[in-house]
Amino acid sequence: MSGLTEVVAKFVTQRDLGDVPLEVIRLAKNAIIDCIGVTIAGSREDASLIIQKYAQEVGGVPKASIIGTRIKTTGPLASLANGVAGHVLDLDDINSLLIGHPSVILVPTLLAAGEFMQSDGEEIVLGYILGFEVMVKLGGLLNPAHYEHGWHATSTFGTLGAAAAAAKIFQLDQEQTQKAMGLATSLAGGVRSNFGTMTKSFHAGNAARAGLESAILCKMGFTANAEILDHSMGFLNVFGRSPDGSLKKIVESMGHPYELSSSGLDFKRYPCCGGVLAAADAAMAIREKPGFSIEKIEAVECGENALAPCMLIYSSPKTPLEAKFSIEYGVCRALLDGRLGLEEFTQEKVQDPALQDLLKKTKAYVHPELQNVKLSDQDRAQRFPAIITVKLKDGTMLTERVDNARGRWDNPFTQGELYAKYRMCAGTHLKNDKVQRSLKLLEQLECLDNVTELTGELAA
Repeated sequence: MSGLTEVVAKFVTQRDLGDVPLEVIRLAKNAIIDCIGVTIAGSREDASLIIQKYAQEVGGVPKASIIGTRIKTTGPLASLANGVAGHVLDLDDINSLLIGHPSVILVPTLLAAGEFMQSDGEEIVLGYILGFEVMVKLGGLLNPAHYEHGWHATSTFGTLGAAAAAAKIFQLDQEQTQKAMGLATSLAGGVRSNFGTMTKSFHAGNAARAGLESAILCKMGFTANAEILDHSMGFLNVFGRSPDGSLKKIVESMGHPYELSSSGLDFKRYPCCGGVLAAADAAMAIREKPGFSIEKIEAVECGENALAPCMLIYSSPKTPLEAKFSIEYGVCRALLDGRLGLEEFTQEKVQDPALQDLLKKTKAYVHPELQNVKLSDQDRAQRFPAIITVKLKDGTMLTERVDNARGRWDNPFTQGELYAKYRMCAGTHLKNDKVQRSLKLLEQLECLDNVTELTGELAA
């Protein structure tokens, strides 16, 4: 027995914000800002509206907010709705070690739990940091094999991260926190075959809800296996196999360093799968090269790494949700429009004859130079580089390689760019005065007396 479950629970219950470096706090706040903005933008998507209607129909005591709306519902239903809205656009952040989306699990969980407990901003920030650490450290144990096997890591590891974050907000003791992770393990799931459908975003909302419910129930006395990370039939051995010696390494590394400063966060410029981002950047650059024009294109080649085809499963997408998981679509749309924003993922854009014509000239393949670019002990930053080549009718070859998309932790947004993204996203459904007030509150989140001051500004 490694004692990993006990170590994780002690880490969650005993840490406070004074133990955390200022840079990690800054990164956590930026992640919360980005996620809330994206969630507001996604709150009117079809999947979000269905979940909101569901929340209203099944009802319950209205203690938590569905942000971007005026709807209040139960904490679990609010976390479900906000998780779906935060993920449906696929504009939310990524951690490369997790090979998933941490904030869209943690932020809905923390807002719902925080409203219930009347938590202050410091508790929300700390809960985010602790939940992130648990989620990503565990992800690093099993990935990339876990992801390649077909699991949606956002949902599987996310459920345990949400349970840890909620346990902190609800002030669970060590034993209760261990049991909350045990219960959360039995609620974890989500398979990647559902990418390109509404269910992909449901994975995020359901993980947030499951983690929150696990903490609530275990605070009430519900029981579960308190050694779920150590048991031979526990989380780690059911969802994968951790390498020899890795458990000891995790036991020693909780918070040393924090994953927020180690494996970091990637913020997105484009509302699509992370495997498309570098390719879209490359296509934008090719579009600016001398001699380029759409009319001259004979063929387009999209070189990617060996993991990307597991994610980018739609070469000829028929819907906007499928288009988010198509490197061919992202590259062609970028070449055609010189941009790849929310307005480029509509049914009209997918059916655009010019797009369909260019898709017929486009192929994706694993590029020999990128084939071995994947997660390893030597490089814990999973990359999705791209080499895009456009062949013109006169024989000219226009090629661009991008290893780290703009917004990645090692090619980051400026603080101004992050705030601009928030204003753009939040401004889709909030009036300008609420956008400005909410951003001001988020900038000083750790100083907030009560999280309801913030959620009140997020109601459209």
